[in-house]
Amino acid sequence: MEYNNILYERHSRDYTSQSGEDGMIEEIFKRLNIEKGVAVDIGAADGRWYSNTYSLVLNGWEVFEIEGSDNDGLKLIAEENSNVRYKFCYVSDEDNERNINKVLSEMNVPKEFDFLSIDIDSIEYWVLNILEYSPKVICVEINPRIYPLDMVYHIRDEKLTKEEKCALNPPQNVTGFGPIYKVCKEKGYHLIGCTNLNLFFLRNDLIEEFNYPEVTEVNELSNFRPNSLNKQDKIKWKEYKNE
Repeated sequence: MEYNNILYERHSRDYTSQSGEDGMIEEIFKRLNIEKGVAVDIGAADGRWYSNTYSLVLNGWEVFEIEGSDNDGLKLIAEENSNVRYKFCYVSDEDNERNINKVLSEMNVPKEFDFLSIDIDSIEYWVLNILEYSPKVICVEINPRIYPLDMVYHIRDEKLTKEEKCALNPPQNVTGFGPIYKVCKEKGYHLIGCTNLNLFFLRNDLIEEFNYPEVTEVNELSNFRPNSLNKQDKIKWKEYKNE
């Protein structure tokens, strides 16, 4: 299986992001000819630290920030930038006031927008699975320490703490590569690259418009960078790549 992660290797760069995401986002929307779009950041933290959207804020994008914990940093960014709207709440896939579709509707997010960044350290898969919106580009965090062919989901056991879920083998506090890849493919997205923490997906109808020669029909998991796997899983991955 051919290794393909040109988007990361050529364009990764950090301004406020954690692992090269800023440069990749910049290149993606340059290719899509979008200078000022609409972005949604779920798990925005303070809107600046390790943020995938703060550079977009500064470039005049309309950015909807959603964060579970009330914090002054995000409030300050909204005060300084009229293009930022925020809401403090934890999102859910359940039928309640925190349902992701209800939250986005209440914030008047358009059904089709340009960029979704989701980093909530838990139910990324479940939220994506019920999402009724169609962003052009999705950036979603995964647990990079899980072997990609293992379909490991965030475990929904309220009796276990986050630390206890993390201590499981494999850890189940954050969803692994496989389920995120699966749900995005089912929803009509194409894997175009990844960092050691985030997967980038482009909506299938935009692949031709993307006009990026290095993007090909990606075979299952070919963009995975196994930097963080433990020794045993690195052996499993090497064996899989050589099949």
